Amino acid sequence: MLSSIRRFFKFIHWLYLQYLLNTALYMLEPWERALFSALLVAIISTAIYSAWCKIKQEQKCRWYQSFFQTIEHFYMQFLLVTTLYVMEPWERLLMITIFLLIISLFTYSAIVYIPFHVHNILQSTMPSIKDIILH
Repeated sequence: MLSSIRRFFKFIHWLYLQYLLNTALYMLEPWERALFSALLVAIISTAIYSAWCKIKQEQKCRWYQSFFQTIEHFYMQFLLVTTLYVMEPWERLLMITIFLLIISLFTYSAIVYIPFHVHNILQSTMPSIKDIILH
């Protein structure tokens, strides 16, 4: 029993030494090491607490969100990802219109032209039945 406890503490000490080596904390003074470790623990615990509060908040209001709020949320995410939020409203409308126009042109050309191209490619690469029978 005592040897298993001793092995456990040796394992914990080995993990601590790995932590010191991986983070290069072995070069620091003991008080600097303690300060860095305390800041790291504070940052990680704050991140975990924030994530926990956000999950708890979403679970509370998930049933009460309306359809409009969900659409507005996705629109704001779209503006943030595409950096359209920095533009004036008329510029934003112009950019979204151009974007939708390009997407609709690509979709139209894909629907109209791709089947013919695929048919031509298949005809040129696959032998016909007549060629197979004649050989």
